[in-house]
Amino acid sequence: MTTVVARGQQGAQAAAWALGGAAAAAAIGILGGIAPQYAAVVAAGAVFVGLVFNIPATVLSVALLALAVSPEYLGPSAGVLARPELQKGLLYASLLPIVLLRGVRWSMALPVFAYVIAATLTVVLGHRAANLSTSQMLSSFATLVIGWLALSVRWVWPRDLRYLKVVAALPIASLVIGVVLQGIGMHTLVAHGSGVGRLQGASIAAQLALTSLVSATSAYVLYRQFRWRPAPYLLAADAAILVATFSRGAMIALAIVLLIPLLRFVIAPLVRRPRVAVARAVTAVVVLGVATAAVAPTIAARNDKGFYIPGQGFQADTTSGRSEAWKEFYAIAKQSPLFGHGLGSGPITKIHQQGFLAQHNEYLRFYLENGYVGGILILLSIIIVVTRAVRLAPRRIRIDLTLAVLAIAVLSATDNTLTSVNLTLPLGLLLGICSSGRHRPRIDAA
Repeated sequence: MTTVVARGQQGAQAAAWALGGAAAAAAIGILGGIAPQYAAVVAAGAVFVGLVFNIPATVLSVALLALAVSPEYLGPSAGVLARPELQKGLLYASLLPIVLLRGVRWSMALPVFAYVIAATLTVVLGHRAANLSTSQMLSSFATLVIGWLALSVRWVWPRDLRYLKVVAALPIASLVIGVVLQGIGMHTLVAHGSGVGRLQGASIAAQLALTSLVSATSAYVLYRQFRWRPAPYLLAADAAILVATFSRGAMIALAIVLLIPLLRFVIAPLVRRPRVAVARAVTAVVVLGVATAAVAPTIAARNDKGFYIPGQGFQADTTSGRSEAWKEFYAIAKQSPLFGHGLGSGPITKIHQQGFLAQHNEYLRFYLENGYVGGILILLSIIIVVTRAVRLAPRRIRIDLTLAVLAIAVLSATDNTLTSVNLTLPLGLLLGICSSGRHRPRIDAA
């Protein structure tokens, strides 16, 4: 009798699923006749929902490839695909099932809570920007916390290294997608807007450089800790792609990250095989010399490029206009020094200096959006969590992770690092997975 009832229930469930599927298919068909682009997105979403409930780890691995593209720079011909909300939605929809399956290390989620507290303080006590909508605040919150959410997951070490392998290949994926997009006339592989040719893949040069930085670090960690064979080749490719973007700050950050690895490479055989050590040293000097000679003229051209300064016209500025922009942003930030102008006010704050839709300085953005109180709260939470993550990582790679964190901290003074999902999500995965060795997952099902 029990068997008959169970079979009846299974049949009823199957019939319900069939009816639901038929209704969904009909709805998508009707939408297809009205708006084909949106119908395609809805259909893809339905398939995605089915996959994410069955193979969440595989879905997240594939979804990470979305970081190889910057949708907002694809242009109007891309239609709905050019909306960054679609990219963020895909990444969250792929990450949240893993969060639910594995659980969260709440002590590692401090920055998420810090952003909530800082935003609340601004609304209650600060001077919220007049044109700052609730939707803008929520959108910025989603962008700013996704990396810290990824860091806080109870990852399974070393099983989840598959995600770091995807991260290590992101710059190459961006180039491949960029070639395809250029072929169909939707995007250009190389940008010339700054007066020099800068490789940008399926993104923009600055974001590709940020992605390449964390990808190169991930590749080295995979080689250093696990001797993953493709890692050295991916590391070389990531570094070459970063250099080809001609992003000065990212180059300096990469030099910081690779300083100790390069010394290890040269010094390791010094005692037993001194000739090999000498050969490696000579090779390193030659390669670095050739690379510097090749890059120097383009960097000089970028430094010599003039920028428009209000009231002064076009003048030489080695900071690419940042110094003047920072003065204007700082003057606005001082109007609400304690609690800021609101989370998300950074991207909508307008200044006279041309070409600045963001602050290009994360510390200044902390001050502008959250004031001294909220900004310091967020910064302290980040320092605490990152320090803890490095301490929990295997001893063999702690110094490498420390260098990566310091490099990004330096780069954050001149670029949009912590406000770019192209860097924060891969960085969160890197620190989260590397620091998970001493933790057991709640459910080992993804």
